[in-house]
Amino acid sequence: MPKEKLEKNFVEFRVSAKTARLIGRESISSAEGAIIELVKNSYDADASQCQIFILSKFEQIPPLLTNKEFLDVESTLNADIERNCLKKAYEYSDLDQTYLLKDTLSSANRELLSSIFSKDNMIVIADDGEGMTSKIIEEHWMTIGTNAKELSAISDRGRIKSGAKGIGRFALDKLGKSCEMKTVQESNQPCIWNVNWDDFEDKETLDQVQASLEIRDFSFSDSLESLTELKSHLYNNPSSSGTLICISNLREFWPKARISRLFENLKSLLPPLEESDFKISLYANKHEEDYGELTYSDYNEYDWKLSAKIANGSAELTFYPAEYDKQSFDYDFFKTQGYINEPLFSEEEFKNGEYKRVVKVDNLIPNSNESSELKQTLDNLGDFEFSAYFLKKASSNDEKLKYFYKSVNQTLRNKWLSLNGGVKIYRDNMRVRPYGIGSNFDWLKLDERAAASPAAPSRKGQWRVRAHQLAGIAHISRLKNVGIEDQSNREGLIDNDYLAVFKNLLVALVKELEYQRSYVASILDSLHKQKNVEEQIVEQSKNIIKSHKPTKPKEPDLFTTDEKSQDEEKIDVLVQHAKIQDEKIDNLTEENKLLRVLAGSGAMIASFAHDFKKMSNNLSARHKKLIKVLNLFDLDVSKVDPSLDPFSMIADMQQQDDKLNAWLKLTLDTLKQDRRKSKTIDLEDYFSTLHNFWEAHLSSKNAELSFDIIPGTAIKCFEIELDAIFNNLISNSYEAFKNLGFRGEKIISINVLLNGEELEFIYKDSGPGLSKTISNANKIFEPLFTTKTDNQGNIIGTGLGMSLVKGSIEDLDGNISVLSKPGESGFSVKISIPSKVEQPISRK
Repeated sequence: MPKEKLEKNFVEFRVSAKTARLIGRESISSAEGAIIELVKNSYDADASQCQIFILSKFEQIPPLLTNKEFLDVESTLNADIERNCLKKAYEYSDLDQTYLLKDTLSSANRELLSSIFSKDNMIVIADDGEGMTSKIIEEHWMTIGTNAKELSAISDRGRIKSGAKGIGRFALDKLGKSCEMKTVQESNQPCIWNVNWDDFEDKETLDQVQASLEIRDFSFSDSLESLTELKSHLYNNPSSSGTLICISNLREFWPKARISRLFENLKSLLPPLEESDFKISLYANKHEEDYGELTYSDYNEYDWKLSAKIANGSAELTFYPAEYDKQSFDYDFFKTQGYINEPLFSEEEFKNGEYKRVVKVDNLIPNSNESSELKQTLDNLGDFEFSAYFLKKASSNDEKLKYFYKSVNQTLRNKWLSLNGGVKIYRDNMRVRPYGIGSNFDWLKLDERAAASPAAPSRKGQWRVRAHQLAGIAHISRLKNVGIEDQSNREGLIDNDYLAVFKNLLVALVKELEYQRSYVASILDSLHKQKNVEEQIVEQSKNIIKSHKPTKPKEPDLFTTDEKSQDEEKIDVLVQHAKIQDEKIDNLTEENKLLRVLAGSGAMIASFAHDFKKMSNNLSARHKKLIKVLNLFDLDVSKVDPSLDPFSMIADMQQQDDKLNAWLKLTLDTLKQDRRKSKTIDLEDYFSTLHNFWEAHLSSKNAELSFDIIPGTAIKCFEIELDAIFNNLISNSYEAFKNLGFRGEKIISINVLLNGEELEFIYKDSGPGLSKTISNANKIFEPLFTTKTDNQGNIIGTGLGMSLVKGSIEDLDGNISVLSKPGESGFSVKISIPSKVEQPISRK
């Protein structure tokens, strides 16, 4: 039987056009990350400046549109489906001729609306780097996965290029549907490249999708100014090379919260030493004053710092103990047995604030099993540097005395930590995301270590730093640390043996810092105990109370008296009393901290009182002066567009100034001496003044404030206590009326009734009422409790208002009860306070 002839063919791989979406839009985790990738491209191109412009017409789907705005948007829509979606999404109001966004929108309609309102938004990225030629665009820019940066890893300016995957340009697809790039390389012809990323959805294979490339002259300066309408930019100094990218028809909105997040991420993109070499600026047309050139948030008020250089199997460690007040420090420290047994540094080094030691890497990560794999990984890991800053969040007065801590600006420290905390990785001076931020903030699992060993700093070798107390920077390099590789989506490092050992080595370095700090604390703790016997006794008594077990009650014996049993019962009572007193002291301490903060705010306002008074007086008169001057020119405004009528504009300004003036007067009035004296207060006069203070603000929201009171009703108290009660209540109602979606009547009423020697105040508002998420209405009186959140779910407000209301009422020997129920519209409370004065009072 003849053998069947077999054919051998070769077939080619075919790449789907949707591959671009997979490696761009879907593999890059966030729009902020996409912009950072493009900024990295500018860095690799040896740019000295990179400017980012967020140009938004709308920052969200607008909840309200004027008639003109609605018609303007509608006129830009070409598809019937878009026009129908717009009309169905908004409800026209004849009352004020506006369009209100409906509450019930399907996810599909919301997505289409987002596309409608974001299509005119743009992101522009400009740099003065080396630019590209048409040949580079064709052979490298248009080639997916090109290895150009691997072959030429170091730039002309000596920068080690951060990209090596050849896919960073697909970050453009993550941001918007269309992109235009203008670029020129010195002494070469300028190029304009255009692409529509939606073309990748319509074609079958990648080679069917085309971008346009045009050789055409242009001006960087004119191009940037026409896009941004800004006259000041990096091209004010003519550049012979550079790249200008305009991404339009954006896929997402860019509200202020997102821009701020990008701004903070860009701040940490470069370590501080790179600042002078590469400048990054961010501008947003809707928030012109909020952003600009990025500067590193330098802060030298750390407690401890470690600088580590890992090279050739050794670690050179430099410690900076800056936590202590060197003037008040007890230098008997250097005479203690603890120091003599283990002198880690000299007294001179301590005073200079710096000392060094060198350890073998093998000692940092002991290879107890003599693993050849671990040894090989350590040997090949490569040299790197690491800096760690420890900053404690708070310390008690006792700790300050015991450990001689220096004074720090805790507010500034906490702010710096919130921006710079976490351990971050920089590869060749460019930030590697996402380490040290978001869900990867504690990627070294420092909090797990601290939870497993929750020891005090005085426990030498056992104390552990928490993630939020540490700011760290690890410097690695593509050339030196080849085993630590980027993931293909540039959103992290590949989880291999090199990364695992690198992480363990960083934790070992942090442990060295922990040991040095706990070493000092343990010696100071022993020294303090030797010199403070009284404190020792208090500590011993606390330990006795903690370990004391109450005696079990015995059957009564009618014939004998057990003196020992009676003594045990007395001890039980004394222990219970001590516990109650300790709890009271703790509560008072916390309350005192809160009051200090509030008092500080009040003192700051008082220091500017004189300036505020002058400002308040000027606000009342400046409109009349301005109108008087304009009338001198005999202006005819009958044919002027109403929006440009100067008299209408002045009237609008006056309304805003009236509101500001009311706030200033309210604030300044609370500072008057007579409001801080106990006196008989005519409540009709008081509420009339209160009404005048709030009228401008409430009327701007179409809200009303009314009160019902029998003439001559009075109370004896500090007037500032009434302010604390009613200003906080009205403020809460005012905020509730502003809630998006609330469209009911806006009425606040205060009824005052006389019930024997007590006054009853019934406070009501017609707002949305208590949130249905509140399980118990009385929770609103707890300090820091709030249900106010922004559109991202972040808690806003202090949560102190209702707590202060309740506290002020109780100080007046009164009480407050909530009459309304969670989930029901309207809010009401009943306040009962002794009047402490005969009623009615005589009125002059």
